[in-house]
Amino acid sequence: MVDVSAVAIREISGSQVTEDGQNMLIKTIQSDGNELILAIPRSEILKLADVSALSQKQSDEILKIDPAIKPVFRVSWWELGFDKSTGTVMLTLTFGAGGKLSFQLWGDMPKALLDTLQVHVGGNTLQKPDILN
Repeated sequence: MVDVSAVAIREISGSQVTEDGQNMLIKTIQSDGNELILAIPRSEILKLADVSALSQKQSDEILKIDPAIKPVFRVSWWELGFDKSTGTVMLTLTFGAGGKLSFQLWGDMPKALLDTLQVHVGGNTLQKPDILN
């Protein structure tokens, strides 16, 4: 562990949102077996996903975990949206217990994703009707 004061958490055992929706309560079990509940403000919740993903990557590199072995979330649904003001595609994935994360796809990323899916899954892409070409 890095040389800082820290509370060792053995397990994250659950979460819920406060009645006013302004905080996420994360129920944890400390290494000594005691329960600790953390209140995370709504404005900070998605930062947990970002720093968690980065920490997982850094840990994997330090421990020399085979990059082909990845913990994954099973995605149960997806949605696409389009932000006309930025010209970007928004991809939202539903996973786990029903949570959703949205990703903004910039530049050529949507086409590259489609091309990759075509190679691995096959099938036809949607084409514009001839009347619009």
